[in-house]
Amino acid sequence: MEKMFAEVFPPLPVEQGLADLLEQVRVEKVTSNRAKNNIRVYLVSKKLIHKEQLFQLERILKRQLFGNSPVELKILERFELSEQYTPGKVLELYRDSLLFELRAYNILEYNLFRGARISFPEEGQMKLVLEETTLGEEAADELIRILYKVFTERCGMDLQIQTEFVQKEQEKKKGLDNVEKQAETLRETMLQAMQDSQAEESKEEEKPKKQAETGKTSRDRKAPRPNFGKEDYPYRKALRSGGRSRANNPDVIYGRDFEEAEITDLSQIVGEMGEVVIHGQVTSVDEREIRGEKTIVTITVTDYSDTIRVKLFAKNEEMDAFREQVKKGVFIKIKGMTAIDRFDNELTVSSLTGIKKSSDFRTPRIDKSQVKRVELHCHTKMSDMDGVSEVKDLIKQAKAWGHKAIAVTDHGVVQAYPDASHCLDKGDPFKVIYGVEGYLVDDLKEIVTDSKGQTEYKQDRLSSFFRELQDLADWLAKYSCSDVCMESMGKYWIPMFNILKKTCWVTLVHPQLHQTSEGQQNQPEGR
Repeated sequence: MEKMFAEVFPPLPVEQGLADLLEQVRVEKVTSNRAKNNIRVYLVSKKLIHKEQLFQLERILKRQLFGNSPVELKILERFELSEQYTPGKVLELYRDSLLFELRAYNILEYNLFRGARISFPEEGQMKLVLEETTLGEEAADELIRILYKVFTERCGMDLQIQTEFVQKEQEKKKGLDNVEKQAETLRETMLQAMQDSQAEESKEEEKPKKQAETGKTSRDRKAPRPNFGKEDYPYRKALRSGGRSRANNPDVIYGRDFEEAEITDLSQIVGEMGEVVIHGQVTSVDEREIRGEKTIVTITVTDYSDTIRVKLFAKNEEMDAFREQVKKGVFIKIKGMTAIDRFDNELTVSSLTGIKKSSDFRTPRIDKSQVKRVELHCHTKMSDMDGVSEVKDLIKQAKAWGHKAIAVTDHGVVQAYPDASHCLDKGDPFKVIYGVEGYLVDDLKEIVTDSKGQTEYKQDRLSSFFRELQDLADWLAKYSCSDVCMESMGKYWIPMFNILKKTCWVTLVHPQLHQTSEGQQNQPEGR
C-alpha cells in the first residue's frame, strides 16, 4: 500500500525545491536484505527529479534514520509521466540529470553520451550516433543498457535504441591519406608482380623439352596447405562458435555443459562471491535486442529462499529455440559469476558457463498427523496488512493436507465469503466455517479517570511509519504515560526511540540478553 513521503519519513532538512517535489512523491515500498544493512526505498513521482537531488536525499535519510550505523540506503525512483512526455521531451528535460548520473557511474559512458548525436526518427525509436573509439563498442552496449533502463523502467516508456558509429573528423582525413598511400603501394606491387611473371614465363620457354614431357613445371605444382591438425581436432565446431556447443548433453539449453557442484541457495548470496551454481524457477524473462545481431536476456529466478536476476547475451538466430525452453514457470540450473550492477546496485549472475534443465526441487509441506487439525483463525488478503493469500488457495491447501474444515476470520470484513463458497462443488464434504475477527467497544465506559488510584489498561494498533509514531507519542501523552519499555533488536527501534525520548523515560530491552540497558538519553528533553 503506497503512502505519501511525509507519512513515512520524518521532516528532512532539504532545500525548498526538493521539499516541494517530495510533497507529491509516494513511497511504493521499503525493502531490506536479511542482514538489515541494505535498505531500498522505492519512490513514485509524477514529475522528473534530478539525480543529484536524490543522491542528496539518500545521504540525509541515512544520517537521519541510522546515524553512523553501517547501513547502505539506496533510492530507486519511478516516474508516472503524462502523455505529453515523449522520449524526446524527456531527454530534453532530463539530459543534465543523465549526464550527472553517468559521470558518477563511469566516465567512459559519460563521454560517449555527452558527445552523442541523438535523434528520434520514429515514435518509440531512438537513434544514437556515437564517435568510434577503441573501447567504444563495449561502452556503447553498457550505455544502451543504461538508457533502456532509464526510459523503460524508470519513465515507463516503450523505446527501441539503434546505434551508429562514426569516425572523428581528424581520423577521417587521416584515413583518406592512408587509403591513398595504400593504393599507390598496391599499384607499385602489382606492376612489379607483372614484370616478375613475364620474366618467369621467358625462363619456362627456354627449358628443355624433356622437362615438359616428364613433369609439371614448378609453377603448376602447389605445396599442400598445412591444417595444423584441424581434421584431427574433434571439437573444432565448438571452437569456431565461441565455445557455445551443447556437447552431448540434451539438458544444456545455453552455453556449455558443467559439472553439478553443490547448489548455492540464493539467500546465501550476499555479494560478489565468484562462480556459483544455482537452481530455481523462472518468474519472468526480459529481452532487448542490441547491435551485432544479439539480444540481452534478463531472467528472473527464484529458489523460494530469495530471487536474483541472471543476464546473458544470445545471438538473434538462437532466440527462437531459447524462448521455447526458457520461459515463465520452468525450472533451470545455472552456473555463472555473481556480480553487482554498479548502475542500480543490484546483485546479479552473469558471465554464464551454461544453463541446464532442472527438475522441480520444491519439497511440498505435508501434514503427517494422524488426527488432522482444523484451522479456526485464518486471514485472507481481505485482512488489510495481515493477510496476502487468496481464500481459494487456503481452502485448496487445507484439503490437500486432509483437513476437513477451515475457518475464515478476516479483520472486521466478510468480503472473502463469496469466493470461499464458490470453491466447493455440490456435495463436497469439506466445510468452510464463516467467521470474523470483530472489535468490541464499550461506549458506555468512561475514559481513564483514575479517581481512586486505579489503573485502567488501554491498547491501540499503530503502524511504524513516522506520522503514526508521532501519533503514538501523542496517545501516550493523552493518558499521562511517562515510562516506556521497548525492544532494541536490530536498528529499527531508533526512529521510535528518537520520538518517544522527548516526552517519556525510555528503557531499552534486548531480547537476546534478557536484561535492560538504558538508551543514550532516557530522560525527556528539557527535564
